[in-house]
Amino acid sequence: MTSITFKQIIYRLSIMGVILGILINTYDILIGTFLETLHILFEVIESILDKIVESVFHTGIHDTQTIVFYLMLAGGLAIIYYLSHAILNLYHALMDTSQSCVDACRRGKIGAELYWHDLPLLNKITWIGCLMAVFILSLMFFGLM
Repeated sequence: MTSITFKQIIYRLSIMGVILGILINTYDILIGTFLETLHILFEVIESILDKIVESVFHTGIHDTQTIVFYLMLAGGLAIIYYLSHAILNLYHALMDTSQSCVDACRRGKIGAELYWHDLPLLNKITWIGCLMAVFILSLMFFGLM
């Protein structure tokens, strides 16, 4: 198991913060561009299918549109089916991850309790004093005191 240094954690968090900031500030542009791209892709696929069906089956415009409609409906249903399975697999993976996070928190809590019980009285008083000083300084910093 490799240990991650404090510098690496700060670096990763800053990269995630920059990416999250860009996504938050440009979500409307990203969503609009994504939907427009999907619409153009839909039109291109429909046009290609129109040409293929018309040349292979030698059908009229109405028959071609009906065949293409049902082909695209079947393709859309297949995509929805596979996406639902992918979302279900993602849900199960997230549940496994969340359970491992809960287990890690429990281990950390038990470790902290054992550490606290093993501390001498003078060190416990020092910890409580430091925490109270941080609390009072934060109240002063935010103007609540």
